[in-house]
Amino acid sequence: MNKKIYTNSNIKKILQIKKRKGLKISMCHGCFDLLHLGHIDHLIECKNLSDILVVSVTSDKYVNKGLNRPFFKLAERMESLAALSCVDYIIPSNSESAIESLKTIKPNFYCKGPDYKLIKNDTTKKIKKEISELKKFKGKFYITKSKQFSSSKLVNNSYLYNSEQLNFLKKIKKKKSFAEISKIVHQFKKIDITIVGESIIDVYQKCNPVGKSGKEPTLIFSNEKNFTFLGGALAISKNISEFVNKVNLISYLGSTKKYLKFIQIKKLLVFMILMILI
Repeated sequence: MNKKIYTNSNIKKILQIKKRKGLKISMCHGCFDLLHLGHIDHLIECKNLSDILVVSVTSDKYVNKGLNRPFFKLAERMESLAALSCVDYIIPSNSESAIESLKTIKPNFYCKGPDYKLIKNDTTKKIKKEISELKKFKGKFYITKSKQFSSSKLVNNSYLYNSEQLNFLKKIKKKKSFAEISKIVHQFKKIDITIVGESIIDVYQKCNPVGKSGKEPTLIFSNEKNFTFLGGALAISKNISEFVNKVNLISYLGSTKKYLKFIQIKKLLVFMILMILI
């Protein structure tokens, strides 16, 4: 592991020694999925505030940036940051916010980019909680003046969405702000949904070509691995359950109940399922 990357317990001991020497500490926190000029300017400005810069990086599990994110895994994101001379220490953040990292580091300055200037626009309410934690040890909240870029926008525009999808999203953006859309989506949590439909289990087989059949002009494959997914009404129920209060599913499962355990593993039975067995 890179010499700049530490566990939370190890960094705590190191920083205690640094603090006793009177050194000031700045802390940044984020995903840093696609390192760009905005990040670099932000980190340099944070380092200039103090003697030591510690960067807390959100672990893969808690990155909530959309489909197929993070684009780079935690180890790769930390290694990229370690290559910057302005960064002194890096730790993983196994939490949805920076609060646990703040408790560990207890920095003199907690820095965020200019997109956090208007705290009232923070729909997650995480920043207010982080500032509250910061005040407990008399740390200061600092907004940098770095150029504003967006890793999510760069990733989405370059890798995730095609031009047709991007144009559709732009049309929505003109009609409704993110805050307005978020408010509408959160209202779904009050709704119970009933879905009636066919249950489908999709099984995909990963195969390796072995060669051609000796008697027939047919390729022979060996089955390497099977992948099983929820389909039909099961998939719809699973997806929509992320947005609403409860889903009632009325569907046929089959008399053998072959995939019942698989459905339970997928946590579909967290909400009420009404199965009509045939």
